[in-house]
Amino acid sequence: MFCQKCGQKIEAGSRFCGSCGQAVQSAASAYGSFRTESPKEKPDQVKLAVKILYGVIIYSFILGLIDLPESIKIGGSQALLGLFVAPIFQLWIVRKISIGRNWARWVITISCAFGILTMLFSFSMISKLGGLAVYGSAIGMVVDVVAVVMLWSTNSTDWFR
Repeated sequence: MFCQKCGQKIEAGSRFCGSCGQAVQSAASAYGSFRTESPKEKPDQVKLAVKILYGVIIYSFILGLIDLPESIKIGGSQALLGLFVAPIFQLWIVRKISIGRNWARWVITISCAFGILTMLFSFSMISKLGGLAVYGSAIGMVVDVVAVVMLWSTNSTDWFR
């Protein structure tokens, strides 16, 4: 049988889903709680978008480490907060996207939009960090937009729940 919450296969005799932790109900009360058919295959666009988003998170983290001393001079402790807290949140959101959570797709889309606006309005500050920060941020943002567009393609939209 398959978990109604995340769609992963549940081993016979299991009391909980090994993927999301959803409790497995007895056969009598499980009617309608668990899928009996295989869940839809994750579209290739979603698989690729998730890989791209993970790559952008790692790429941005490395750029942040390279520019950390200069970022602290300009932004203070907020630079540290942005460098360490934001990637953890982003990794969690991308994980939720990879299991088909539609709300997470909306969160990453809105986050990307705010990222573009932030980059445009703080360009003068980013430019003080030098070419690597400017070009690196721009490249990361373009790749982010490509991944978000892939998440909203027709095949992807049909898969999200």
